[in-house]
Amino acid sequence: MIAPRLAALLRLPGSHIPVLVSFFGKGVSGKGGLWGILCCLLLLVAGCDRPPSLDKVDLWRDEATWVTWRQGWARGVPLEGSRTVDVSGAGARLRAVAIPMTENATLRLEAGNHQTVRSFHQPIAIDFDPGAAESVTLSSPEGVYLLRPRLVDPDRQRRRILFMMADTLRFDHATAEGMPEIYRNFADGARFLRAYSPASWTLPSVASIFTGRLPAQLRAPDGTLISLPASASTLASELSDRGYTTVAITANYTVHHENRYSTGFDLFLVPDPKSGQFADVSWLRQLALEASGWLDDEDLFLYLQPMEVHDPYRNHETGEVLPAPSTGDTVTEGELDALRRAYASEAGYLSRELSRLRTELGAFDLEILTADHGEELFDHGGFRHGPALYPESVHVPLWVRGSGIDAGSVEQPVSLVGLKDALVAAAEDLLADAEPDDVVTALTSARPVTAETFSFGPPRWSLIDDDQQVIYFARRAGFAGAIDDPVEHSIEAWLLENQPRVLFSTLSGEPVDEPGRPLVDRSIRSLVDQFAGWRRGLYLLFQGDVGTGVEVDGVSSDGLIWGDADRIEMTPTETGGVHLEIDAPAPFILMFLPAKEAQEPVVELRRQPIQLSGSTPVRLADDGLMLWFDEGRPEQAAQEVEETLERLKALGYI
Repeated sequence: MIAPRLAALLRLPGSHIPVLVSFFGKGVSGKGGLWGILCCLLLLVAGCDRPPSLDKVDLWRDEATWVTWRQGWARGVPLEGSRTVDVSGAGARLRAVAIPMTENATLRLEAGNHQTVRSFHQPIAIDFDPGAAESVTLSSPEGVYLLRPRLVDPDRQRRRILFMMADTLRFDHATAEGMPEIYRNFADGARFLRAYSPASWTLPSVASIFTGRLPAQLRAPDGTLISLPASASTLASELSDRGYTTVAITANYTVHHENRYSTGFDLFLVPDPKSGQFADVSWLRQLALEASGWLDDEDLFLYLQPMEVHDPYRNHETGEVLPAPSTGDTVTEGELDALRRAYASEAGYLSRELSRLRTELGAFDLEILTADHGEELFDHGGFRHGPALYPESVHVPLWVRGSGIDAGSVEQPVSLVGLKDALVAAAEDLLADAEPDDVVTALTSARPVTAETFSFGPPRWSLIDDDQQVIYFARRAGFAGAIDDPVEHSIEAWLLENQPRVLFSTLSGEPVDEPGRPLVDRSIRSLVDQFAGWRRGLYLLFQGDVGTGVEVDGVSSDGLIWGDADRIEMTPTETGGVHLEIDAPAPFILMFLPAKEAQEPVVELRRQPIQLSGSTPVRLADDGLMLWFDEGRPEQAAQEVEETLERLKALGYI
């Protein structure tokens, strides 16, 4: 592993390093030592003389801009007349994908006395050998865009990474029986038996996986997350910075360029959201083969997101197409059985198609198959995905195979949030001709395994802790006797009526009636940490014997309540604050009350003021009360969120 890293650092062929190391190993005494030093110096000089283009040099990268192309976008360099690049002594080939902006475009390449002219109406791959020329000039009168123009060492070994995100694929259907073909394809890799998506629907989950940040850290104060922040660093952008050409082909039109999921990609292909139709895997296959063909000899990161197992479900044996009912709908046993068979049929079809596509695409150094979330099939009375955080919604397959990955099963719970950092580290090692860092170890490193959702009502949050799952369902706070806001959606009404406020269960689904206090405390603190910065305000945690008469000034009542109790009362005070009374928390009550003004809230217990200590918890042991103050988002981040929301409203997304 050391030799390739040194080779990359010194720009020496990897084969030179063992020689260099062997000379150093002989020491510096005697003739052998002197010869060793001399040879090392010669090798270093030779390495310094080798131009950077012998690895890979991106040309005019800072001038790249997005341009619409086919069903998507390309981030290309506008040719706009002509561009010249110095290639003297480089020994490299000039490569790019030329994208025509007119029906009949022309591209001219000149190197010394040699000249090549190409007319084309579809994208073409450029692979030009400048020979002994000192420079190459590219020109076009029609406005051609060059996708990732670069100088490349023709003898350099390519590195390729494939990331398959099977939208809506449940863990229990990604099996040897349910998806035999693709299951066999990953037989020599690692299978994570307890992998969890960070959210139970696509946009927050994919945003979290792309950025390596929890959904709560990305969303707006009102809970909205349908766009990546402009400043977000993504898996694609970090791989692009390391020299990979990055291509995304997603059949899910909600994962779109307009809401910045294209960040870091050179080519981003997606159906038109106005169509309201997800694309078939055959559409994805055709584009994947085209794109990989243009970039066949390049370092490539290819992201594919097929939609086969998303509803409506197609039974490929009978031809039936069945839309999933909504949560709260009534179905017969026969209808439910047909839905489940159709979903399983879609999983089997996807297995065959992905396995076929893998064969057609050729070998990859690193491959990942996972899902952004699962699907409810009436396991807990619901359908589709988004509202709930039960295992059927967030327990997903995660398979990884490639160089340095040992075959076998991994039983430790992991979060897909860790994929970004693990894959970037592995990709960097591949470029250095080193064995990738242990992806399994990176994913199983200590971090809370959580999931959340905020669709159809107040937030729901879940924690996987060893062999148990914790689910907390928030409710809206409000004054006693006030007229409740009308429930806007029938699914929200169903959730409020049917989902427990607090749920503890084993990972196999068995209920846990009396969770231990340490687990409760860990989960509460993890929840507070995860929501830190969500909104400026005050957290109040009630446990055990709680004294009444808590008054808070400087907050509003439109907050959230987690947990449960025999009695929860909020009444307004004469000073415009909130008076709280809590009886018998079971096992706790956690309240969040937004701050009205810039100053910190004022809290009194039995008329005695409580001194807050910023975000550091203040514990009143005798009264079973703990307090945190949340400063909220930085002003710049809050402004960025608002600008994003306004832009998406103008585009008609919200």
